[in-house]
Amino acid sequence: MSNQAPSEYMRRLEAEASLPGDWLDDIVGTHLVEPKHLRADDFAAFYTARSAELLKLIEEAMGKRAVSSDAAPESATDYQPEQLA
Repeated sequence: MSNQAPSEYMRRLEAEASLPGDWLDDIVGTHLVEPKHLRADDFAAFYTARSAELLKLIEEAMGKRAVSSDAAPESATDYQPEQLA
């Protein structure tokens, strides 16, 4: 994408590939990316939405729910059972 904003890159890609915008949006969507976030240059919304979609994909592959990052232990030592004194 070089130094271009996502919205500009999407416009340029549409023009160079002679693709209607909605077709490009459909293609981008197959990569678990919400095109409206790219077109709005909204990285925070892009990151949040894509993270949620990737987590769903991981959970489907594992066949169980994943531990969310806010519920996960802070460090590897948090996994260790308490030592008896």
